Amino acid sequence: MRKIYAFLFVLFISLPFFIEEVAAAIIDEAEPNDTSVNAQLIERNNHDPAQMINGNNASQKVLVGNLSSATDEDWYQVYLPANPETYLSINGQTGPIFKFEIFDATLGQIFEEDYSKDPSFIGAFPYEFNVSTAGIYYVKVSSVFGTGGDYRFTVGSPNYMVDSYEYTAATPLTLTTSINTAQGTYDLRHIADVPKKAIVYQVTFGGTKVNSATSEYRRIKLAADSSWINTSSYSWIANIPAVQNKAFHSQWSVQLQGKVSNSTKPYSLTPKLRFSYFYPIIP
Repeated sequence: MRKIYAFLFVLFISLPFFIEEVAAAIIDEAEPNDTSVNAQLIERNNHDPAQMINGNNASQKVLVGNLSSATDEDWYQVYLPANPETYLSINGQTGPIFKFEIFDATLGQIFEEDYSKDPSFIGAFPYEFNVSTAGIYYVKVSSVFGTGGDYRFTVGSPNYMVDSYEYTAATPLTLTTSINTAQGTYDLRHIADVPKKAIVYQVTFGGTKVNSATSEYRRIKLAADSSWINTSSYSWIANIPAVQNKAFHSQWSVQLQGKVSNSTKPYSLTPKLRFSYFYPIIP
């Protein structure tokens, strides 16, 4: 059934799909689309985290549809590149059970899932499937239980979210009149509170200070990297391009530099690192 209104789809989890201040691209269902022959052509999801962290979610393609009855079927046609990690992310109203199926160009089924909204899970639930060959694929939505209802989905890339994690070092970095550089390395590889495949795009290098130093610099890098990333003076923020793929779950090194003029007042900083990261919403 063709929608006569549009849901506001904004990134990060809201009742319709995701929430944030900038709306995703909405694709409304268009009837007739009840067979593979008249399947509605849609765009694949290609959510770009590099754009997303700057507030641009145009690459997130959300299909908004409705089954008008228990016997209604909705078909969609989409081009998908070959990728063993392709995602169908589904949201729907509470109550009905929807059947989502994906077929290849010859109508051979490659994916099937009965979806029922879990009230305890807010947002779109992701399912992974394998696209072995690039080409045209079909998404079919039908009803298993109930008289139809509203649904929404993306198919293609995963959707992304952002979050942050704060790490406080156990010991301070200390500068004296004879030591003007101090370094520390911290192992974040086993932090369970941060989702897998999280990529850092910004680090704030703060902390608790005792005394002070002049000409202060604070830097950060992956321990395995050779080059340091400078933070801005006073704000101590380093922006990291998303394309550099700095994995959160790594060993991270920090460096403190400065000049101490009073031998009785060494400067110490106990690092407090705030990692801002994006991550794919995957099973």
